[in-house]
Amino acid sequence: MPELIAEMRADINDSPLTRELIASRKNWMYGGQDRPFFTYFHEDHEDLLNKLNVMSKYDALVDVKFNDVFRYEMTEDFVEFLERPRESLFENYRLEPLV
Repeated sequence: MPELIAEMRADINDSPLTRELIASRKNWMYGGQDRPFFTYFHEDHEDLLNKLNVMSKYDALVDVKFNDVFRYEMTEDFVEFLERPRESLFENYRLEPLV
């Protein structure tokens, strides 16, 4: 899951207004819409659909499947999480040394 989230973070950084994503295979062709979207490949992420399903259960993604294409839309809360610098993700946590 960390690799998928890292890729999503990089994608949002490169294209901050894009929200839709599809799950695909590298040998599949898809050109079904005029809006930009991110593509995540099964070959790059083991259990991709399960990971996306878990993310949707935590309200990071909304399932908007259409025409037998696994399509999701990122929620604004999730995008805000992805846009945060990694260091700030843990700013409210203070680790104490083990004694």
